[in-house]
Amino acid sequence: MTKKERVNLFLNKAKKDIKTARSLNIEDPDFQEAIVFHCQQAIEKYLKAFLIKNNVEYAKIHDLEFLIQEAMKIDKTFEKFIEIAELFNEYAVEIRYENIPLSKEDTLNSLDKITEFENFISVKFVK
Repeated sequence: MTKKERVNLFLNKAKKDIKTARSLNIEDPDFQEAIVFHCQQAIEKYLKAFLIKNNVEYAKIHDLEFLIQEAMKIDKTFEKFIEIAELFNEYAVEIRYENIPLSKEDTLNSLDKITEFENFISVKFVK
């Protein structure tokens, strides 16, 4: 698979995760864990697409803080998303296996944050 194909694969998967999160929120907002998990997955895939585009090899990792740090080596503007990375790191694995209470407000906040991140990162792929 070429670099461009890998980037597009991750971008398309990220968009599907966001679409899934938004659809779940409309269909059944009580699935908070699934909604925030898909938001986390979208951020992870967007970051990996950005790193691949910029020829950065990364370990198979799900740590958004680490991925943000790697992205910051290329583009310092990613720094504003460190707090979001910390928040969404909890949603990678822990949320699925631990009892981390989520409110509908948490879910809506996650959807707002993913929209903000999506708007920010989309311009990084425009040539």
